Amino acid sequence: MRREPNHRLVAVMAEAGASNKGLARRVQDIAARQGVHLETTHVSVQRWLDGGGIQPQTAAFLAEALSEKLGRKITPSDLGFTEMAPAVPIGNTGYAHSLSEALGHLDTLTQFRG
Repeated sequence: MRREPNHRLVAVMAEAGASNKGLARRVQDIAARQGVHLETTHVSVQRWLDGGGIQPQTAAFLAEALSEKLGRKITPSDLGFTEMAPAVPIGNTGYAHSLSEALGHLDTLTQFRG
């Protein structure tokens, strides 16, 4: 079964001027701020660009990384990950570290279908 390239992710990364390595690092940093350790690398990013799957929580971190880079709200759906339930923040009972993070949490809470 041949996968289709993720054209949405390609377009948003190009708009942000993000490299695979740079984006992987941003995703790791955002996850770490929420107490989650991810092993995301440039190879992971290339796999997503090639149409590979992604975990919902990682997709949320990826969207946040690109949101911060572009200065506007990006969702996993904007990145071509349309068939996922929104990720619910885990163990984050404190304040958001950025406006983008706060908006992401609010968006997640308002879309959760449990």
